[in-house]
Order: sequence, then C-alpha cells, then structure tokens
Amino acid sequence: METVLTREDIIRGLRQLIQQAEEHGINSQISIVGGAALTLSYFDRDVTVDIDARATQWNLLKPIVERIAEENGWVSNWFNVDAAQFVPSLGKNAEWVILYKSDTVTISVATAEVLLMMKLAAARRGRDYGDAEKLMATTGLTDREVIEELFEEYFPGDVLPRKASIMLDQIFQTGISEPPVPPQAPLLD
Repeated sequence: METVLTREDIIRGLRQLIQQAEEHGINSQISIVGGAALTLSYFDRDVTVDIDARATQWNLLKPIVERIAEENGWVSNWFNVDAAQFVPSLGKNAEWVILYKSDTVTISVATAEVLLMMKLAAARRGRDYGDAEKLMATTGLTDREVIEELFEEYFPGDVLPRKASIMLDQIFQTGISEPPVPPQAPLLD
C-alpha cells in the first residue's frame, strides 16, 4: 500500500508532528526536499507519496511519525528521512527557506535552486521532467552552461548525468513555461 499525500495532508501531518514534538520537548530541525517541498512552497503539484526530509533527533521523532501514520491511516514511511543522503553536502551548501520556527522546532524547505540540482541528479524518467522544467522557470535558470556549472558547484567532481542531459535537451526543445504561481505559505502553527 502506498500513501498519496495532498498538500493539505502534508500540512496536517507537519502540524501534528510539530505539536507532538513540542509537547515532548524535542528540539529538531526538519529540512524538507522533494515533492513535498515543491508542493508547500513552489508550485501546484498534485500529490506526493511521502515527505522527504532530514531531521535532527530522528530517533525521538520516529515514534511520533509512526503514531501520526496510524492516526491518519498512512504508511509508516509517510515521513521519509532516506532522501537526506541526496541533499548536496560536499560542495556548495544547500540553502533553506524557513516555514516555521519555535523555540524547539524549525521546519524549512530547500530553495528552488537546490531542488533543481537534486532533480537533475536523480533525473528519473517520467518523474522529474515536469518538476525540473517548472523549477527552471521558477529560478530563471534557463542557460545550459550555467546549469551545468551550478551542478558541479553543488556536486563537486560530478558532471551532469547523461539522463539529466537528455532531460534538459527535451526541456529546451519543448520550451520553458512561464514561472508558476507559488502557493500561499502554509500555516503550520
């Protein structure tokens, strides 16, 4: 069984996570990437299967995440920390936009530029093309040479994967749309 999360589901799950983490006095920084970040901050994206994130104090948050899954009828990995390994960390630092901050919990999303670089690194057939094109429109990154240089800044020693190069060829051939209208900032408190 796979959970499908709408923007409203993501916001509800994050609110529940914030509330319970704060009630338990857990200090955590939660940094969201992937489809959930796109949905929360950058453009209308129908659904995602999980919230890809990295979270400090994960060992303390995990039981809360599992309880929220039960309460909402979601799979236990609706909040997925496995994607943390794909956040650029060796080169140019990933930048974040804070969505919520209290004395104990901070929720942020990666910038559109970081998300574009991650989409290019993954370049999954059929899954990343539309997101990458919208992120190019959002960031104004429409010059291939600039994109390739940025990719190498975030992932030093790596060149743009062949499948990402093919994806960019298709995007440039089809054309880049107008920047999407970002959604209203989510209210997480």
